[in-house]
Amino acid sequence: MNLLVRHILEKKRYSGDDYVTHPINVAITLSEMGASEDAIIAGLLHDIDFEKANGYLDEVENGLPDRIIKIVQDVKKFQDVKKFNGNEDGIDENVVMVKLADRLHNMRTIEFIDEARWKEKAKQTLDIFSPIAAKMNNEKLLAELNDLSVRYI
Repeated sequence: MNLLVRHILEKKRYSGDDYVTHPINVAITLSEMGASEDAIIAGLLHDIDFEKANGYLDEVENGLPDRIIKIVQDVKKFQDVKKFNGNEDGIDENVVMVKLADRLHNMRTIEFIDEARWKEKAKQTLDIFSPIAAKMNNEKLLAELNDLSVRYI
């Protein structure tokens, strides 16, 4: 097994679940949201820490179209949620979809992070991600983001 695969499979979430469950859930959510195939593939890759993956970025990049690599790179650019706040109009819709699906899964599993961070994440979700879901006219996503956020504020 190459080091990248081992890195992905050995990483754990705060819940103790294998970390791979997160990108899989993000991809499933993207599929349910009607996202493009490119966004779904990017959702599977959005959280890989290539710097800790011992140089296997080239191996991954060589097997993917440039458009998917670009989505993953752009998602990484907006890991700082404050940079994403209110500036999503000029961002590729696939990037926005991945960010929304990522936040939704993180909110679904928020009880496993430090309780002190719940309020911050819930407030960010209401202030940043819920309005984006509303702009996209995704009422189901908006309702779930709001319900989860209110529960943890």
